[in-house]
Parts: sequence; C-alpha cells; structure tokens
Amino acid sequence: MQAIHALVHDGGRTSGIAPRLYRFFAHNDVRALRAALRALRAPPSRRVENSVFVVVESVYSMDGTVAPLRAILDAMDQVFPAGNVHLVVYEAQRDGDIWPGGRGIVALLRLEDRVLAWLHAFGKALAASGGARTPPMWGCVF
Repeated sequence: MQAIHALVHDGGRTSGIAPRLYRFFAHNDVRALRAALRALRAPPSRRVENSVFVVVESVYSMDGTVAPLRAILDAMDQVFPAGNVHLVVYEAQRDGDIWPGGRGIVALLRLEDRVLAWLHAFGKALAASGGARTPPMWGCVF
C-alpha cells in the first residue's frame, strides 16, 4: 500500500525536476531512505553538489502512522554530511491539535532548526475549505 498523498505526484510533475531524479522509498523505512539517498550519489565518483529534498508527511492521512522524523534527519546527515539535503514536512493532518501551541509534530519534537520547512495547509484539521496547493509527500527524494 502506498501511503503517499496524490499531491506528491502532482508536485513532482509540476516541479520541473526530471522524473529520473526521483527516488521513492518504502513507507517509514529509514533503511530504504538511506538507499534512495545513496542512489543519488552513485556512482561513487559522482559528487552531488545540488540540493536534495526529502519530503514526508508528519502523520499520514492514509493510515495514521507518524514519520520517524529524527531518524530520517539522522540518515540524511549520514549520507550527505555536506548539508545539502533538506527535509520538508507536510503537517496538514496535525494543524492545531499537536502541542506546543498546536504547531505540529516538528515543533513537538523541537526539530524546527533541522527542518527546512514544515507546511500547514489548513485544509483539514482546522475545518477550512480547501488547502494550499502544496505537495504533501511520503517518502520522496528529489
């Protein structure tokens, strides 16, 4: 079962990034993430100098599981010690209901300084109509 939201694919298609550069990894599987990140560095002689983005949902709308954000960040740092890998976390399922201050799991875990961006679309948890067109991703590396 793919827990990834359909907007992941929409975001990828509209980003302009060549599909051959995508790496999807198994749901909440940090070993699979490491393998996907390493694939971007292969062959060993090639040095990745561009930025790499890992995008996940904090809580997946499809099955309610929580992303292992600390482990994901640690894996990213291990594979790309130069710091050119960045985490984007989509928090749409947790807007307003996870403390501190209803700011979501990134804030709860005090990871604000390690996460490039965490997105709140305000479309579900706050009962607003619709949300921002942002790519909530589950295991996608660009």
